[in-house]
Amino acid sequence: MGRALGQLWCYSEARRVLRRAARLLTEFPKVQAVVWRDYGHLFLRAGRLAAAQPYYERALASDSGSARTWLALGACQAMQGKWQSAHSTLAQGLRRRTELSWENHYWMGWVLRAQERFAEAGPYLRRGSETEAEDCRRIGVATSEDRGPACQLAWGRKQSQSHPDEASAYFLQASALSEMGRLRAALEALRKAWRLIPLETYKWSSLGLIYANCNRFSQAADCYQRCHSSQYPGNWLIRSGLLRARTGHAALAQDCLERGLALETTYRDQGHLGLGQIYCGLNRLEEAELQFRQALDCNPDNQEAYLALTDVHLAMAADL
Repeated sequence: MGRALGQLWCYSEARRVLRRAARLLTEFPKVQAVVWRDYGHLFLRAGRLAAAQPYYERALASDSGSARTWLALGACQAMQGKWQSAHSTLAQGLRRRTELSWENHYWMGWVLRAQERFAEAGPYLRRGSETEAEDCRRIGVATSEDRGPACQLAWGRKQSQSHPDEASAYFLQASALSEMGRLRAALEALRKAWRLIPLETYKWSSLGLIYANCNRFSQAADCYQRCHSSQYPGNWLIRSGLLRARTGHAALAQDCLERGLALETTYRDQGHLGLGQIYCGLNRLEEAELQFRQALDCNPDNQEAYLALTDVHLAMAADL
C-alpha cells in the first residue's frame, strides 16, 4: 500500500502507512527492512537525500544481508558527495550481490572517478558493462534496453533452428507471441511444442499460460482445471483459482482454492495467499489473517504474504 502511494506521489500518506507497517513488522526483520528501504526511497525521489539516508541505515540494521539496500545507501551517499562513505558502503554490496551486479560496479566506478582515482575506476566501470552483458545473455537478451517479448521471440527462433527437437524453444516463441497479442501465431508455435511433448497435462497447462498472457483469464482457468497431475493434483486447481479471482469470480475462485489446498500441492503458500485476499474482499478479516499466516508458515520468504498480513492488521486496527 505504501509503495503504491509513493508511486502516485502521495508521499505524506505513503510515509504514514510505511512507518506504521514497520512498527507492526518487528517480528519479521527482513520484510521490515524492505519497508524502511521503501521509506528511504520516498525521500530520495523527493530530492531529500540527507533524510533518506537514516532509513536505509535502519533497513540494514534489520537485514544487513541485503545487497540492494547496501547499493541504495551507497548511491545516496555518493549523490551527497560522501565519497569515502559511499566507497565503503558499495564495497559491502559487492561482497553480497550475486546477480545483476552491474549497477553496483558502475556506482563504485563513478565514486572512484569522482575522487580522481581513475586507474581504480576503470576496471569497475568495465566490469559493470561486462556484468550487464552477461546478465542479459543469460536470459537471452541482446542489450539491457531490449528485454521485451520481441527479443524473446528472436531468441526462441534461434534456439529452434539450432535445437529443432527442443520443445522449450517453441514454447518460448509461443509465450513471447502471446505477450505481443498475436494469439493465432502463438498457438501455431505451441502446437509444435505439443508434437514434441504429447502429454495432456503439458498441453492444457501450456495453453493456459498462453491464454493468461493474452489476459483471457477465464479460458486460462478452464485449461488449468483440465490438467491432471498424479503427484501434485492441487497445483492446477490453485492456479485456476488465482485466475478466477483476477476475473472477479470470487465464489468460483474460493471453491478452486479450497479444493486445491485440500490436495497435495507445491503452491500451498500461493493458495493460502489467494484465499486470504478473497476473504479480505468479503471483509472476513480474521479468516484472511489466518490464511496469510498459513502462507507464511509454508513459505517464510513470501513477502507478498507479509505485506498482505500488514494490510489486514492495519484494517483491523482501523475498525477498533
